[in-house]
Amino acid sequence: MKFNDNGSLEKHFLEFDKNIRELKNCGANLEEADIICHLLLTLPFLEFDKNIRELKNCGANLEEADIICHLLLTLPKSFDVIVTALDTMADDKMTLNFIKGKLLDHQLKRKAPEKTEKAVTTAFTGHAKNKIKCYACGKLGHKRINCSRLIN
Repeated sequence: MKFNDNGSLEKHFLEFDKNIRELKNCGANLEEADIICHLLLTLPFLEFDKNIRELKNCGANLEEADIICHLLLTLPKSFDVIVTALDTMADDKMTLNFIKGKLLDHQLKRKAPEKTEKAVTTAFTGHAKNKIKCYACGKLGHKRINCSRLIN
């Protein structure tokens, strides 16, 4: 996803919508929750970009390396792992859009285990054998069809 330099939230949403349509046309199976999650993850970058534009408009001389450094320094502790990984990369590969993409990927990966854990928990919940009650004898642990009183 490209980030707009002009700060227009409307243009950001239009571009976001275009990117989602392109992904769906390519056969990507995107749920509404995934789309909303991705959109919400990109919103802090809009605020960051707005602040950088304001600094530049006030006459600040900011190079891309300075902007990247500022972005990485403002991240919460939960991003320390990705910041360390990015520190080991060559400087020529470190563009602002590349960094933003990696940060979004990291955030999505952090959210994914929550979904997976919930899905696994839901998939393996069922009735415990001792909760099944026989309608013939009234005992727990078997059904009427398997009741020893009816079989004998």
